[in-house]
Amino acid sequence: MFSFLLSLLPLIPDLVGMADDKLGKVAERFVPAAQALTGQSEPDGIAAALKADPALLLQVQKLATSAMLAVERDEVERLRIINATMQNEANSKDPFVRRMRPAFGYLIALVILLQTLIIAYVAVMHPSDLAATITAMSQMSSILLPALAVLGVYVYRRSDEKGGVPGPFGTLAGVLGKRKPDAR
Repeated sequence: MFSFLLSLLPLIPDLVGMADDKLGKVAERFVPAAQALTGQSEPDGIAAALKADPALLLQVQKLATSAMLAVERDEVERLRIINATMQNEANSKDPFVRRMRPAFGYLIALVILLQTLIIAYVAVMHPSDLAATITAMSQMSSILLPALAVLGVYVYRRSDEKGGVPGPFGTLAGVLGKRKPDAR
């Protein structure tokens, strides 16, 4: 669908600058309608039909605008639902509901800290049992993997909900991510 829209960009400039996920959603709504309206199934055929008939081009541009507006309405609704959920969490009288995400994160961090301290204790006080302790902890870590995955989703989604506001290391990560490969 992207290649389809790319061929139509010169004719429908409103599509330029859209994020990939939104462009894909617009394509799902727009491309079948443009194909039906022009009677063409290939991008080159549609582009040729639109160049030949300005009235048809105007209709297809209106279709593209309607599709973009529908995608934006869907996004606004999604954000409204997230906002309502976050407000319900924040206004809840139950402290666990309000603090569930941070509590879960702190609990997982505490479990990992305890595992680390146990391994350090066994390494110093009972070195002969270290291999068995590490084996037991590695088996226990498979239990933590789903919890860490959930925690990762919490953090990622929360960052999305906040609008991608960078944390204390956001600037550092951005700088490091833009380094040239040969730079040291």
